[in-house]
Amino acid sequence: MKAFFTLGLMSLLFILKQAAAQNTEQWNFVLNGAGDGTEELFGMTVDTFGNTILIATTDTGFLDYATVIIKLNPQGNKVWMSAPNLNGPVGEPVAVLTDDSGNIYVAGSYDSPGNLSSDIYLVKLDTAGNQLWAKYYSSPGNVIDDAKGMLWDNAGNLIVIGETGSTVSTTDALVVKFDSAGNQLWQSVYSNPVNKQDQVEAAAVDAANNIYVCGNVYVDTSRYRDFQVFKMDSSGTVEWARTYNDSMNYGDQCTAIIVDNNGDIIVTGESTGWGPGYPVNEIATIKYDATGNVQWITRYETSTSTAIPSGIAVDENDNIYIVGSAYDGTTKFDCITIKYNASGNEQWVRLIQGTQVDADGGSDILYDEGKIYVAGYVANNSTYDDALVAAYDVSGNLLYREEWNSAQNDEDDFSYIAKDEDGNLIAAGIVEKFNDDDLLVVKFSVANVSINEPEAATFTVYPNPTSGELNLQGLQFEAGADIGIFNLLGKEVYFTQFSHTASNIKIQTNNMEDGMYLLRVKSGGYYQTKPVIVQRKN
Repeated sequence: MKAFFTLGLMSLLFILKQAAAQNTEQWNFVLNGAGDGTEELFGMTVDTFGNTILIATTDTGFLDYATVIIKLNPQGNKVWMSAPNLNGPVGEPVAVLTDDSGNIYVAGSYDSPGNLSSDIYLVKLDTAGNQLWAKYYSSPGNVIDDAKGMLWDNAGNLIVIGETGSTVSTTDALVVKFDSAGNQLWQSVYSNPVNKQDQVEAAAVDAANNIYVCGNVYVDTSRYRDFQVFKMDSSGTVEWARTYNDSMNYGDQCTAIIVDNNGDIIVTGESTGWGPGYPVNEIATIKYDATGNVQWITRYETSTSTAIPSGIAVDENDNIYIVGSAYDGTTKFDCITIKYNASGNEQWVRLIQGTQVDADGGSDILYDEGKIYVAGYVANNSTYDDALVAAYDVSGNLLYREEWNSAQNDEDDFSYIAKDEDGNLIAAGIVEKFNDDDLLVVKFSVANVSINEPEAATFTVYPNPTSGELNLQGLQFEAGADIGIFNLLGKEVYFTQFSHTASNIKIQTNNMEDGMYLLRVKSGGYYQTKPVIVQRKN
């Protein structure tokens, strides 16, 4: 038995050495508009040269808001900020893409002149922010056209997805294909045969440039909607459409879609199930083959209440990763990450919690080279959230967890996450300052994760293993410094923050289960983690 424990100890210490790897913040960028009002972020991407491109709306200072495109260089400096030049008032942007040369493409909706409704625009900017052209799409008749997203196909064409209809409650799904010069190649509309409202959320393309669009459809006169997925070939012909309704015939909302390496289509969203005596939202994930046949359906539910997905990713082995928010059975939501294998079997579930009994959540997810990166927010203050980035390996081990807090201790939130060509992590979202939201971008140098021992510590922890008390010595903790202890699932089990300078800290571990933990210390510019073992039993 002792030999078994030693082997397990070595294995878990290896995991903890991985978890001790840390990111280093290279820079942060905050934009406050001219009117000192609220900014809103609608998209972020990183080009092949490491520049960060943002699309947003900003307060102009004239009781109005403007759509802006912002370019930051790899050092975090603003290179330029530009506004689309259209033939009418610009509405909200919805998507931004870049090509291999660094040119920028932005799609959105605007109020077209002479038309009492909205139309779709697509603009191209060069690397210096000069607008090269603007293209428009307007459906026949005085109808509403709203862009909802944009993506590349494998031939270098731009696919804009959206909705079209005479009213917002009678829309159909719309797909418009442009070449890289802005020429419209075709447009296609899908209307569910029940002739009710079709809503569009996201899209993906496969290797043959078929287009898959997910969204929702109101199939009757009730207020409830179902998942909807349809396939168009590369010419815009609809090949099939599928809907999904929960067994209770309540509301379902599709959130995200992705195509795996086998050409299968995976969608996820929130779907109503039956909780402990009342309806709750569950995470429904469905896999279709390329001909629209359902391969499997899986549902994730918490023990007592709601779970809501926000993003999806796949790896080279067609494993599926979903991020979102899930009620933890007490009084709060946690940031949840779920892994399914290619057959739809749940592999692991990981939760990240803040120190406060409040809402935590995941907003975006990225898979890259064996690691799963998530972005979101955690509640470490009774009133405000901190922005969150975290990473797991494919086995679900927490590699690192970073929280970003503004100097004002106001609301901070990462909504988008990306990596540049050098492997740096860029997270973007909002930071609240005095009840107004500003744009936020933070660039992290991602630490290399290896089995090498960490550098010599400037503080010591003893005894380790501990049977009831940990002592921290060798570091002067500044006012505002904090100590956190996390289990291997990333759940915080201990937290304290100092209101004054302190040293020679004692931590009671009597309420912790036996096992491995990660102790994190933040003090001024100092940040380090150490593995600790709680072992009360012989």
